[in-house]
Amino acid sequence: MRNLVVSLAVPAVMLALTVIAWRHATELPELFRALLPYGPHIVAVGGMALAWMFNRSRAFFILLLLALVHSVSLPALAGRDIQTLDTGVVYWSTTVLLPLNVAVFALLSERGILTWRGGLRLGLLSLQVLLVAWLARTSPDWLDGLRVYRASWPAPRVESPISDPAAAVFVVAFVVLLVRVLLRRMPLDGAILGVLASSQMAMHVKDDGLMVSLFLTAAGLMLILAIVQESYHMAYADELTGLPARRALRENLLKLGAHYSIAMVDVDHFKKFNDRYGHDAGDQVLRMVASKLARVSGGGKAYRYGGEEFAVVFPGKALHEAETHLEALCRSVADACFTVRGKGRSRRHATASRGKPRSGRQKQVSVTVSIGCAERNERNVAPMDVLKAADRCLYWAKTLGRNRVCS
Repeated sequence: MRNLVVSLAVPAVMLALTVIAWRHATELPELFRALLPYGPHIVAVGGMALAWMFNRSRAFFILLLLALVHSVSLPALAGRDIQTLDTGVVYWSTTVLLPLNVAVFALLSERGILTWRGGLRLGLLSLQVLLVAWLARTSPDWLDGLRVYRASWPAPRVESPISDPAAAVFVVAFVVLLVRVLLRRMPLDGAILGVLASSQMAMHVKDDGLMVSLFLTAAGLMLILAIVQESYHMAYADELTGLPARRALRENLLKLGAHYSIAMVDVDHFKKFNDRYGHDAGDQVLRMVASKLARVSGGGKAYRYGGEEFAVVFPGKALHEAETHLEALCRSVADACFTVRGKGRSRRHATASRGKPRSGRQKQVSVTVSIGCAERNERNVAPMDVLKAADRCLYWAKTLGRNRVCS
């Protein structure tokens, strides 16, 4: 749930602020209004450079699409002639192709930018530009009905220049991307959903070029912030367990006050478990232990330290206070049983089969953890000294028989 909220919160807040700015457009500072027409291009160039750096091809091509819409189509949307092009056709084509392209690029996988797949995506955009130019130059008769089509709805209609076929494309794209966000819960997917909504608003206010620039700038900023979010997550979070990684631990140790305790947690006999059941089963164990650590009581914060080792930091807690919560954690792990998935048995299948009779080939196993804990005192003043003391206590926990807490 937390990942879902994080994925949707930033684009939702940005879209809300953009709508507020639109409703109070006359009150915007003059300097902001003067720079706003250049906003989509500035954001697109900066965002594409960032996407290139972090190999985010989906964001790269969506930013390119937004810049393309602003630089090529918007003069037509504002009613200015572009050679002999039919501006109405340009606008209608944009309202159909923009949400369609955003959805397609969102569903594609990250396959690089300077690759043949990246070339295909660039070619796809180029072909669409040529198609729109041809349609706007020839204005075929069959297009006239689609451009102005309005269905007879019993409910009151929202006043918008967007035709019903274009609105239908947007609704389908929005539903598809919303389902993707609910399933994946990644910041970039949430940002792309926000891009879809913001770009649709840009099409809605087509008669005000300044506000079109405002909504397209906001759309680009959503993608930039999502790239930063995901890059931060990659640097500071452990991919396997979802816990903060060692880099996050090192930085947070510097923020601790004068009173705290640190525990080192190690999965008992993990190498033997890996050798017997395989590395996939070993990953199951680490995820299970991490889920227990993430819910440790007493205000403890868990981190993946490396391999089968974890660290738990208790800010403001004395050693005897932390020990109580660590002993409860130790029992919780030992009491947890789980089924070792066989080869080819996915986590989705395992979740779907919970509560059903298990076959004899599936093996239920349990693991234990050993924990060493130390607190800051006159002997151990620096955070790394406390960490090393906890590691020595962990060694004694293993020496004394494992599945216990030593301090």
